[in-house]
Amino acid sequence: MGLHRFCTIFVFWLGICGVLFSCDDGSAGGDATAREDFGDGPTDSASDTFVCSLACQNGGTCSAPNTCTCAAGWGGAMCSVAIDRVRIPVSGETTTFTMGRIEGDDWGWPNEQPAHPVTLSAFEIDRYPVTVSAYEACVDAGGCTAPDSGGDCTYNASGKSTHPINCVDWDQSSSYCLWVGGRLPTEAEWERAAKGETQRLFPWGDDCPSSWHSSCSGAAWTPETAKANCSESICNDGFAATSPVGSFPLGVSPDGLHDMAGNVWEWTSDGWQRVYTSDSVTNPTGPSSGEGRVFRGGSWTRYGYGGTYLRAAYRDFNIPGFRHEGVGFRCAQSM
Repeated sequence: MGLHRFCTIFVFWLGICGVLFSCDDGSAGGDATAREDFGDGPTDSASDTFVCSLACQNGGTCSAPNTCTCAAGWGGAMCSVAIDRVRIPVSGETTTFTMGRIEGDDWGWPNEQPAHPVTLSAFEIDRYPVTVSAYEACVDAGGCTAPDSGGDCTYNASGKSTHPINCVDWDQSSSYCLWVGGRLPTEAEWERAAKGETQRLFPWGDDCPSSWHSSCSGAAWTPETAKANCSESICNDGFAATSPVGSFPLGVSPDGLHDMAGNVWEWTSDGWQRVYTSDSVTNPTGPSSGEGRVFRGGSWTRYGYGGTYLRAAYRDFNIPGFRHEGVGFRCAQSM
């Protein structure tokens, strides 16, 4: 067609723009500085190259136009965010546990019952809640929107890069997890990660200060013996608000997860379901729509009711657009 060629411009945005021109005569055009030979990756048939303007980091490779495939332990558009996830179960294809509060346990709320057997396919879940520094990387790359700031929100707060990000809504949390190659955990996955396959009140077991409830018989916590970050009047944990993730090694779950009780509530993918089924279920996901989205785990902001909000079976929810200084999240991934 002489000098007149009709080209389609594909623009890819993953925090950095790259442009590839695919023309009707089979040739390829574009900025030569963005064209490299990646050998075994997807290519343009005319030139055996494709555009990849992303600078893949930490062992990541460019596997498609403007797409980084990250090495194990890394995520994000350019593989710039460290990912530390725990496999559940450690080995095997499934894990089964009792979800909810069992009969005879009088500490809790009706929506935690009936307890019922749940079988889950193997999955991975973050060892820690998502931190401020990790979320900031997503905002800087254009993959996430900024959460609220000011007050006790941790975003843009001096000295809180290792604290959990908070003041994020459900959509922001979901977007971040997708950006790092994961998703929000289901409510069932979250509870399994919190208490393991054996029935227990808290991620660390059943012991708790006697001032919390008649089920408890332990001594009051001190900043040295505290197992979670909740309201200072209840936990005496030494923190007036959020704490750096992993600050309470005495409170880890059976699978080695930190902060599954306290610090921040954590969004899950499930819609709110007021009453559990009594049937055995496999890979439940909860309603796709309804009153709101479930969050779990309790936070530093709650007071009263002793440590009831820290129990592994406790459930709560709010509308997807809810943002609060006591709410954050962690990510999961199917195997």
